[in-house]
Amino acid sequence: MKTPREYYYTYYSYEEWGRGYFGSRKCYCLPEDDVKYFGSYKDKNFNPTQKIILKSDYTTRKEAYVDEIILQRYYKVVENPYFANKAYQTSTKFSTFGLKHNENQKRTNSERWLGKNNPNYRDKENHSFFGKFHSEEWKKKQSERMKMNNPMKKIETSQKQSKSMKGKVPWNKGIKCEEYTGGKNPNAKKIIFAGNEYSSIKDAMKENKISYYLIKKNCTYLDK
Repeated sequence: MKTPREYYYTYYSYEEWGRGYFGSRKCYCLPEDDVKYFGSYKDKNFNPTQKIILKSDYTTRKEAYVDEIILQRYYKVVENPYFANKAYQTSTKFSTFGLKHNENQKRTNSERWLGKNNPNYRDKENHSFFGKFHSEEWKKKQSERMKMNNPMKKIETSQKQSKSMKGKVPWNKGIKCEEYTGGKNPNAKKIIFAGNEYSSIKDAMKENKISYYLIKKNCTYLDK
């Protein structure tokens, strides 16, 4: 029996004029035919109806994870109310890395949860939002804000810029980056990444199989 081919892709699913979700996916059909999947989101109030395939030429799931991580970090999807992502993707699992609460926030959260033991907590009339409704003017302004902050507009702008640059010679063509060219270059900078020492970023990329961007962002340079 022939083993079905695996495909990997990154995507952006979204509600029309609503929130969005960045993710990556492994499927056994062409990504453009994977129309019923909109993400592994946990938010029950998120109801996406559209999906855009951002990239689909990955050879491994790990490659797709790297781009998914970059997108989620760039847009700060956990903190950003315009996204339905509840946690950041890592290469192996979801995490809330980087989200820290100060002592005041911890104390406030503790008091809020302790309040659940108060018998008045379950009385909706004692709730601070009881009887309050959003006005039509507020709803209209919120709708306009959502439209203006839709990340797909930024993605579409990037795609237009990419098309406009096709055929043009990059300004840095032929210029080698000392950090990237490896141990053969006497000017290559040594780094420490994930607890290991490497002669250059290029060597760290080969061993860890992740992008230059992520290594440079998280490494420490060693003085020669």
